[in-house]
Amino acid sequence: MADDVRFGSALPPVRAVDLSDLAPEVAGPLVALLAAVDGLGSLDEVDVDGRAADAVAAVIGQARSRLAVRQARMVAVIEADGLWSTQARSLSTWVARRYDVSARTAQVTVRLGRALRDHLPLTTCR
Repeated sequence: MADDVRFGSALPPVRAVDLSDLAPEVAGPLVALLAAVDGLGSLDEVDVDGRAADAVAAVIGQARSRLAVRQARMVAVIEADGLWSTQARSLSTWVARRYDVSARTAQVTVRLGRALRDHLPLTTCR
């Protein structure tokens, strides 16, 4: 039975995020994003050939990159708001704990968010 574990089934449960207080124009895209990711769960690695798997992996990589930029921009807003400062001594520590990422990933996210906010503000998606 243990050999029949499906890929991804051993992942830790995702912390629920309450979207009920968000404006519909914010909550709507987030709900759609989660639905799209859940839709990928129906793809089974035995149902695709190598070419299809390559396409799926490439698109996931592109999406992950775009999402990392969006997350970094949001972290810069959180930093400016000061939301994190009552829970951690540094923003990077807060990001690592809040989003369950490594300290290095948190540092990169904070640095990217600051760079996009402070030095590349015209790169924002509008």
